[in-house]
Amino acid sequence: MTLWQYLLTCLLVIGPTVVASIQFVDKESFGKGDLGKALAAIIIEDRLWITLIASILTALLGILSTILFRPYLVQRKFRESLMDGIFEQVLDNDRNQARITLFKDVGFFRRWWYRFKDFVGLLRSSWPKVDVNEFLRICNYCRYAHYIQISGRWGNHHKNSKTYFYVNKQTSDSCQGVAGQVRQREEMIVISLPRIDGLDLEKAGKDHPDVSEFMKRGYISSFKHLKSINKLAPHIYGNIISARAGKKKIVFVIVDIR
Repeated sequence: MTLWQYLLTCLLVIGPTVVASIQFVDKESFGKGDLGKALAAIIIEDRLWITLIASILTALLGILSTILFRPYLVQRKFRESLMDGIFEQVLDNDRNQARITLFKDVGFFRRWWYRFKDFVGLLRSSWPKVDVNEFLRICNYCRYAHYIQISGRWGNHHKNSKTYFYVNKQTSDSCQGVAGQVRQREEMIVISLPRIDGLDLEKAGKDHPDVSEFMKRGYISSFKHLKSINKLAPHIYGNIISARAGKKKIVFVIVDIR
């Protein structure tokens, strides 16, 4: 939802609350001071008109929200039907062994928040061996940092996942995951990886041939991140969708655990 849609939702909750509260205002509702008494007197004297105006405004907000939410609901319904079609036609409708994920670019404020988190995290991981060259490397890493986050998920997935990936607009070398690579290159990626879901990663370690190949070809930068993945999929398809005359980019990723 957009910022305006969130704002309207809040107003639609506040509006009826204000209308209901007006009926219970008395002379001391806003304190015993002169300003509070004067405000209470105005509300009590014109209670009917204030209630009527507040009710009309709430109704108008309801109509406006319906108009603004309609494109969002239509878009959501279209996406649901599209994903259902892909599962049925391509993935044998096996939602326990496959997942479809859409990623979108993060907004301005979230991008800077993620940059700050990465900057602090990289400094902490390098401390106390941070020299000038390492500090400049971290600054350069964060300077070109863009991020993509989950826009929608279907099939087998962790409901509380807050996954986001680092994307460097200058080079694909440091981009995270297949989704980050697709966003940076703006091209399709199809990969088949060795099956490591049966391995004990703690015992095998990152130097195990299959583990190291999985990390390299799956664009997984750290062993810690590999261990945090809920289900390791050997088959991954990623592509990019352009919308709004190419201004909006959506990354489309299918993973098949079978």
